Amino acid sequence: MGMADPFTSAKRRLARANEHIESIKKAVAVFFDTKPYAEVREPNARGFHELKIRLIAPFPAVITDLTVETVEGLRASLDHVMAPIVERVGIGRGDKIHFPIADSAGGLKHILEAGSLKGLPADIKARLMMYKPYKGGNEIIWALNRVRRQAAHRLVVPIGSAALMQSAEISTSEPMPLTVYPPRWDSEKNEIILLETSPTGKPKYDFKFMFAVAFGDVEEVGGRDLLAVLMDMAKEVRKVLDDMERTCTAIGLFP
Repeated sequence: MGMADPFTSAKRRLARANEHIESIKKAVAVFFDTKPYAEVREPNARGFHELKIRLIAPFPAVITDLTVETVEGLRASLDHVMAPIVERVGIGRGDKIHFPIADSAGGLKHILEAGSLKGLPADIKARLMMYKPYKGGNEIIWALNRVRRQAAHRLVVPIGSAALMQSAEISTSEPMPLTVYPPRWDSEKNEIILLETSPTGKPKYDFKFMFAVAFGDVEEVGGRDLLAVLMDMAKEVRKVLDDMERTCTAIGLFP
């Protein structure tokens, strides 16, 4: 009977993370299909009226929960890539060793030469350096570690945008000119101001509204599309897993 796949645990955690990503896709689609926003008209401090699009429904906590679980699963997958290797070469317990992610190339080199992974075979160290899991190197893997350490509060936020439809015109019932603002989503108020008019003005306009979900205030990925970043993270984890598996086979670490 052949040896069991030493990377089974890493693969299972990656597969589970990918399942969570699919669940996030569905949850996001369901949320925005309910049209959880409304056109709002409010006076501002200058005495004019602002026309806005505002998110009026609570953002589903399940999307944040699934994101946290996805990131934890991806990080665990990387850790479980290292576990069978360190146990095979006898430098420690697999459950006590983590995949090295540093804040600089020098920091990574220190971990591999003087830290807990100094006893790894030279070929394994070379592959770890090649992955560049540090700030300024492979930013996606580095960001994965940053996101995992981020508090769940406002980790994930909805974002919206508005675009004036091509050939559309904006007009008002009064001679007073309108102020049309560049689309800018206010993540604190969950709204976007479209234009400003007089208190009695009745502007006509044709905007196209688009919504998505993004990471909140997280270094490197803040404001970026949630699903796109998570899928990129999963791809990078898959690359590391596959490459390390091939490397271990090539150097005879595992039959």
